Amino acid sequence: MNSAKRLFNKNYSETSVDEISRCAGVGNDVFYHYFASKQAVLEALVQEFIANMAEYSRSIAETPGIGAIEKICIIVSGQQTIQAGEYAILEAMHRPENRALNDGSNIQTVKIFGQILASVIEQGNQEGIFQVDDPLGVAQFILAGSQLLLGQDGFHWTPQERMALNRMMLTLIERAFGANPGSFAPVLGKSLAMNLAS
Repeated sequence: MNSAKRLFNKNYSETSVDEISRCAGVGNDVFYHYFASKQAVLEALVQEFIANMAEYSRSIAETPGIGAIEKICIIVSGQQTIQAGEYAILEAMHRPENRALNDGSNIQTVKIFGQILASVIEQGNQEGIFQVDDPLGVAQFILAGSQLLLGQDGFHWTPQERMALNRMMLTLIERAFGANPGSFAPVLGKSLAMNLAS
């Protein structure tokens, strides 16, 4: 998997099973013992990627002494940092021939992260800063919308359009959570700055 990831970083479409085997120092018979195809390796890498993001997000959600808004902002900024480091995997997943893999990972993301985000929303309800009757439903709608609009390259957003969509997403989150207007932006900006510095 590590060899495949290195090769995918160069060029997924031109990487062959032979190259992955050679890079890993094994024969094709060993490769095919574990994986049916190059796409199967990509699927395993995507699963590992999702699991790593979930582990990171869950650890933040379960950390005591951090407010709900700060937790959400740390999770969002942390995921952006993780995604930047896994760009080749995400790019390969978004290729037309991997559409089923992309769709499946989006569904998995909504299911897994919906639960994590719902627990933080519930914390915000208890803190009195959110007013959400259905934390899981709200979390799933926000995740599905952000996955479709911001997680796909098919829209070909310009940097300015992407920035405008991110600002709109913050506004929608604040309204959906019943949070004070402008309560997320300063905390998210601080979290992003801290992640970029580390």
